[in-house]
Amino acid sequence: MAKKKMPGLKPSISAIKGFRLKLPRFGLPQLKLGTRLMVAFLVPILAIVIIGASSYSLSKSEITRVAINSSQEVVNGEIAFFNMLAQIIESQAMQLMTNTDVRTALKPEFMEMDKMTQTDTINRIKSLLSSMTANNDYVKDYSIIGANYSIFTHSNPSIRTLEQLKSISLFEAFISGKDRSLWIGDTTAISALYGGRAAKGPSLSYVMQYVDIYTGKLLGVLIIEISPKVVAGMVERMGAGMGESHIISQDGFDNAFISLEDISGPEERYAFSGETYYGEFRNSDETLKVYDEKDEIIILGKAAKNAMVIGTVIPKKILQAGANRILGITVVVVPIAVLVSGLIALMISSNVSSAVKKIVAFARTAASGDLRQKLSSDRKDEFGTLINSIGQMIESMRSLINEAASVANSVIESASVVTTSTQEVVKITEDITAAIGEIASGANAQAMDTEEGVKKTSELAASINVVAESANQIEQVSGTTFRLTKNALSTMNELDEKAQQTNQIICQVRDDINELSMQSGKITSIVKVISRVADQTRLLSLNASIEAARAGEMGRGFAVVAEEVKVLADQTAAYASDIAALVNEIQSHIRTTVKKADSTEAILNEQNTALEKAVGAFNEISDSMDLLMEKVRAIRSSTSEMAQHKNQVLSSIMSISAVSQETAATTEELSASSERQMAELKAFQQKALLLEEEANRLKEALKVFMV
Repeated sequence: MAKKKMPGLKPSISAIKGFRLKLPRFGLPQLKLGTRLMVAFLVPILAIVIIGASSYSLSKSEITRVAINSSQEVVNGEIAFFNMLAQIIESQAMQLMTNTDVRTALKPEFMEMDKMTQTDTINRIKSLLSSMTANNDYVKDYSIIGANYSIFTHSNPSIRTLEQLKSISLFEAFISGKDRSLWIGDTTAISALYGGRAAKGPSLSYVMQYVDIYTGKLLGVLIIEISPKVVAGMVERMGAGMGESHIISQDGFDNAFISLEDISGPEERYAFSGETYYGEFRNSDETLKVYDEKDEIIILGKAAKNAMVIGTVIPKKILQAGANRILGITVVVVPIAVLVSGLIALMISSNVSSAVKKIVAFARTAASGDLRQKLSSDRKDEFGTLINSIGQMIESMRSLINEAASVANSVIESASVVTTSTQEVVKITEDITAAIGEIASGANAQAMDTEEGVKKTSELAASINVVAESANQIEQVSGTTFRLTKNALSTMNELDEKAQQTNQIICQVRDDINELSMQSGKITSIVKVISRVADQTRLLSLNASIEAARAGEMGRGFAVVAEEVKVLADQTAAYASDIAALVNEIQSHIRTTVKKADSTEAILNEQNTALEKAVGAFNEISDSMDLLMEKVRAIRSSTSEMAQHKNQVLSSIMSISAVSQETAATTEELSASSERQMAELKAFQQKALLLEEEANRLKEALKVFMV
């Protein structure tokens, strides 16, 4: 083995002095620690500024997007609610349109009917309207104004005829036929129906022509006034968002205000429907549209059949309020953060510089080999921990150098003693190796003899195994034969039972056939009676024909009846003859079947006798198989005992052989180990000499340090 020379002390000190931590160079200017700290603090602040600006931009767009989506959901929800409401109201309108009593009451001739009819009709109409309002929370009142008669659920109407209704301009279009149906929200028009006494608050009504469904003639105008709570609920839900909300009916009226006092005049209710984008959207095929104007965002939704437009107007200054707050906070916080960061950087720079200078001065002294100085600090931060750790490291190095010098002296003395002892051990090991070689030769000879005995015993064991295997096969075949015999015997018994059941069934069939023969005889007797009745009937019909002929014109009908009776009697006689022939044929088949049943019974008796003989034979076979199984079990028991003794003998001989082989192998391994041990001892002797030389060099190197 090649020797490795331990480097001396002077090269080690030189390496410490020349040590430099190699870090990757990035080409940045070498700045002072204070400047670096200032830059380090300003970089996160710059990132905060960038994040603030990005947050301001993103928050503006995201808040706008969320507000639009939220407003669209609100508008779509109210549109869906109104579509449902419109379906209910239109369905009720058609129910009233098709009601016979309502149509009758609106016709001019209704006033000419008697009072009782008028009263019954009116009562049925009131009952109908009462049931419709009782089960509907959406409707406040129903009004059907005809030419001469009107129907109201309101307690105090002031308009009672179509002529009076013409005075309200909004309803004149229905009377003239210009409009057929319309959703209106103008509270003044509805209030005029009740003489200006309508309740204040949001208003919505469905108005349509009431025409005769058969003639198409105008009979009146139907007005279904929606409950103010329904409209107020829509207004309240729409008002939960930001900005303005608008619910505009087909007449252009805006119901977005809860009461008339919220505006200076009713004309403001039509202001939104007069906007250009409203008209454009109402005339388009779109059901939902967003208008992004300069100062506001407008979302409009349209109900089915253009019945209602629901919209919301969101001023952009409301949407951007949150983003503006973020911008204001960023503008205020950033300058403060820059000032505070600069002060903190100066304080940290001054504090760190003093600690670094102290550590550098101490390191230079230690690098020259002088370890007698001590280093400590009262600081509680990381630099205090670093200074104290370096001081403890120097103390440990001082102790380590003293200990190394002491150990080097001890190693030198011990290496000399080990070298002398190793020479004596090598000589003794050579003698032991020679003795082990002689033992190994004898052990190999004994192992060869034992192996030959194992081969002979294995051949005997193989023969015993063949005998045992044959006995097992005989036992398996005998067991299979025995099971098959038992199964065949069981099958024979079942066959015997089935044969007896078949014999019983044959007897029952024969009894049934005899009974059938008796019944056929009865049928023959009945057929004979029918034939006699037919003959008598034919004779009676002949006599009736004769008497009818004597009666002349008066007996003609009776003669026809007599002829029909004669025909029926002939048919009855013919059918009776056919039945008699069939019965005779059935009796002939019955006699043949009885003979076959007797033959089958005889055959079954012979079959039962043969089955009894077969069962006896199988019983004898079963007894023989029992005896054979007993003998086979005895043979298998004997072969099992032989195999057991064979295994014991073979196991003993194999154990002896294994021990002999193991002894020989162990002896050979021991001999080889002795040779390796002797080689290792010689190498150990060389290492001891090398250790003594290196310990002397270490002792010389440690003399440089001053401790």
